Amino acid sequence: GVSGLGSTVETQLEFWKDKKESDSGADTRLKKYWDNLGIGEWSATGTPWSAAFISFVLQQRDRVFPGSSAHRLYSYSAWQQRQSGGSWQAFSLRKEKVKIQIGDVMVKPRSGGWENTHGDVVYKIEDNVAYLAGGNVDNTATGAITIPLTSEGFVENRRSYVVILKKMS
Repeated sequence: GVSGLGSTVETQLEFWKDKKESDSGADTRLKKYWDNLGIGEWSATGTPWSAAFISFVLQQRDRVFPGSSAHRLYSYSAWQQRQSGGSWQAFSLRKEKVKIQIGDVMVKPRSGGWENTHGDVVYKIEDNVAYLAGGNVDNTATGAITIPLTSEGFVENRRSYVVILKKMS
């Protein structure tokens, strides 16, 4: 897992409580996400920022997370790292049984496939439930996504998530 991630995510969720990306002050927070990736050109209401959110919260606790402006790009990087034994590796939730930990990123395709994806990060696990947070969900950040787990910590119902990224070392 990724130590301390829960508090990092909860700090971001507290900021976004009752806020949308177009609200006053949101652009300053979004700038932090984009600055973390070294991206200077974006607009608060016109640029998808969910991958920048995931990259920001993870890189606050683990600088080697392969941050990116697109979920498919950090997923591909983790897949390559799996082939070479790197720190962050991607696994198929359709084909593999994977134990869930704080810091795991669960990725799903959207409307049409892998060119358009979304990822959410596991920031809390309680009572066999994984709580996931995501950015740019209805133009805000949310921590209300839940995935049921077995008593051993495996995904009981993966919903539409098909890939999971895990910190390996």
